[in-house]
Amino acid sequence: MNQNNKDIQIVNKLCGSSMTKETFIGLMVSIIIKKSIFTKNNDTSDFINKVFDIELPFYIVRSRTLMAAKICRILIDCDSKNLKKYQSLVKYDLSERFNNTSHDENQKIKRSKGDDGLSNMNKWIDGILNKEG
Repeated sequence: MNQNNKDIQIVNKLCGSSMTKETFIGLMVSIIIKKSIFTKNNDTSDFINKVFDIELPFYIVRSRTLMAAKICRILIDCDSKNLKKYQSLVKYDLSERFNNTSHDENQKIKRSKGDDGLSNMNKWIDGILNKEG
């Protein structure tokens, strides 16, 4: 199973109807720690800022482990109403992110077919050969 399928499984797990606080905390730690979902720490920090509405200090942003610990503390102390709010915000943000990622990958694939330098060179050479012939 490739990495993208595992990431999609995490998102699908978040979309489940009932989830305990402990399960949500575990999934959040997995999301923050994995570099396949957020490749840069700044992207992870932006996600945390957007979902949890907190600005992380620079020394925390440098470490995914510290970011995960901060989110764990927030989630452990929150009530069920805020937990459901966080769950819905995370679901929305990640589903948006995966939809945009797959759309961007499709655009890259479409652009790369026939638009590389070699195919342009072949067209140019064919044009020159047709003029001479």
